[in-house]
Amino acid sequence: METLSPPISASLANLKLPPPESDKSLAARAMPVSETVLMLQDDAGPLYGLMRKSHARTEQSEYLCVQFRGVARLVDSSSWQPLDDVNHDYAAGEHCAWIKVDFPSQTINFGPGTGIVIEPPFERTELATYLFVQLIAWAKAHYPDYSVAPGAFALSGGLTEQEKLARQAFYAGQGFDFEWLDPEQRTGRYSKDKVHRLIGMADQEAVTEISGAALLESISRQEAHRHELEGQLANLDSGRASLMRQLQRERSINQILSGVLLTALVSVLFWAIW
Repeated sequence: METLSPPISASLANLKLPPPESDKSLAARAMPVSETVLMLQDDAGPLYGLMRKSHARTEQSEYLCVQFRGVARLVDSSSWQPLDDVNHDYAAGEHCAWIKVDFPSQTINFGPGTGIVIEPPFERTELATYLFVQLIAWAKAHYPDYSVAPGAFALSGGLTEQEKLARQAFYAGQGFDFEWLDPEQRTGRYSKDKVHRLIGMADQEAVTEISGAALLESISRQEAHRHELEGQLANLDSGRASLMRQLQRERSINQILSGVLLTALVSVLFWAIW
């Protein structure tokens, strides 16, 4: 087997990889590539919103961002309640997760480093896990042999032990190697030697993707039902109008009969008097 000469080996050993590109610069370049309707389950009923995927690629990096925005809650089978207290735009930092691929080092980074920010009324849903799983699935499909660069995060103060365990379970449950970096468990780190060893699993019953075909079919059914109700209402209006005409005729007949009867009584009284 041919071996590298000492000068070449030394030059490769001293070769420095370029610094990774900034996730902010890649986010600024990212363009939307798809938008999907999501239905999220919680105790109060299903919540609906849109998930957008944005993508960017350079000579050194590839970037994918998934972000969600809420729209409405289905109160019952036919009543929608708009979510007035949530941002209806893809606000920066909310309901957002991203992944950055660095080609020279063959590593990937997950973000944001502070964790996925989930606002009410979605904090009791599986939205955070679902967004993260979308990134894992994409990475496993495209870069299975890359490694996950250590990702560190810091937690705000005042978290309970249960909340800290939930954060640890969030990463460990997806197959990451997880460790706390301080005794107070305020900072942590997660990584993985190979992307294909990640799990990438979410509760399929807690989050449902609604395809465009299914959405159009649902709209079509609702439109047909609306036409049916309008037809029934038209029939009721027609029947009501017919009943009103019949009632008016009966009133007219009763008035005529009352007049005839009154005339007859007057005549009888007249002849009785005379």
